Amino acid sequence: MNIATYLTGGQRPVFTLGFMSVYQDVVMSTGGGDGTINGILGKNFYGNESQFYRFSGTPAKTMEEFIFNAGVSRVTADPDANPLRDDGVRWIPLVNGDFDVPVLTMHTLGDFYVPFRHQQLYRERAIASGNDDWLVQRAIRAPGHCDFSAGEYQVALADWLQWVNQGVKPTGDDVLTPEIVADFNYGCAYTVGQRPLVGVCPPDSLHAKSGVMQNDVIRRFP
Repeated sequence: MNIATYLTGGQRPVFTLGFMSVYQDVVMSTGGGDGTINGILGKNFYGNESQFYRFSGTPAKTMEEFIFNAGVSRVTADPDANPLRDDGVRWIPLVNGDFDVPVLTMHTLGDFYVPFRHQQLYRERAIASGNDDWLVQRAIRAPGHCDFSAGEYQVALADWLQWVNQGVKPTGDDVLTPEIVADFNYGCAYTVGQRPLVGVCPPDSLHAKSGVMQNDVIRRFP
């Protein structure tokens, strides 16, 4: 589980709940042992030659991690596993952060099907493309895949429309700084509504401070 934590975005709230969900079986059975992706790609899509697997939680790599990694089988991805098709697209789209319009994303912290690491990669690639000013990202304290409340949808949509139509850029979460992501209260600013077994946010978080809960948001943005 610790290895999965670091592969999917690092230490963060709610991950343990997501790891224990039904999606673990889905994730573990999607690719199979040969690196293909069921129903999408017929060749090995995965390579781990340069991957160093972490699980200790310490800043520096430990001897136990070096020993573990020395025993891991290494495979090389097939460069033709995801070719450009005749219609100009690929079986699995490349995510390059190449956009010039307002983009606002939400991602649940416990999602083990499409893990939070995707948001970090999106930010990194937007930065590399020089488009990160167009990207606002929000972490949601929920365990499931696309497990958003009505209030979260409506607040995000209202904020995005205000950005598009009035030029008022909304705020978001830092997804790249490990210490911020690992904070016990990470994701509280944009989470609307309380999920079972998920830690309660402090009263000074954005929605709690303003008195905005899910039903209030629905009334504000019908």
